[in-house]
Amino acid sequence: MPHISSHYINGVKAPSVNQVTGCISNEGLVKWWRKLGFAACDKITKESQERGTEIHGLFEAMLKGQPVPEGHRYYAFVSALQMWNISSGYKFLAIEPHLESKQYAYHGSPDAVGQTKDGVLEVVDFKIKDKEADYRILMNEAAYAQMWLEEKGAKPERFRILNFHPKTAELTEKVYENKPEYFEDFLTCRKMLEVNKKADTYYRTHCMKRYK
Repeated sequence: MPHISSHYINGVKAPSVNQVTGCISNEGLVKWWRKLGFAACDKITKESQERGTEIHGLFEAMLKGQPVPEGHRYYAFVSALQMWNISSGYKFLAIEPHLESKQYAYHGSPDAVGQTKDGVLEVVDFKIKDKEADYRILMNEAAYAQMWLEEKGAKPERFRILNFHPKTAELTEKVYENKPEYFEDFLTCRKMLEVNKKADTYYRTHCMKRYK
């Protein structure tokens, strides 16, 4: 599903889930920039994003029953997911559905929402990384779970992170309980985003006058 950059709720432009949690500072990222330089980091990030977008597209095609050529350069990732899906008996209910929260005014698309063979409802996240997801991912998943609850009337109980090693396509998984604190912290970020906007507007309308 294509990325939706602009979405309006009740006539007001709403931020995406990633925009909300993006307001958190990332010291690790700053250290990485200092170590390699902006140009090198931008190149690595671009390549990673392009690879991730392509692989996610293949996942979506496979899970929707569309053929994926075995000769594709990223077919190993598709095969790993397919084998896991068959062996686990997992049922994917939606692939990259675009959701919105009218109650809290934000929107976004989880990678998937699914159900275990025991009937447990989960938000699913596909990652192409050689390390574990950070705390912001848990806040994101909680935000997606809230939107699913608002739109579908059922709240995902857990988050399932399916992580594929970028070089080997080896799949590892981790499951997290949907704890209330994750969404509470997301709402704190949602508030921070609005405060940042107000501060920026104030600066532009008042403080910049002295430089004109």
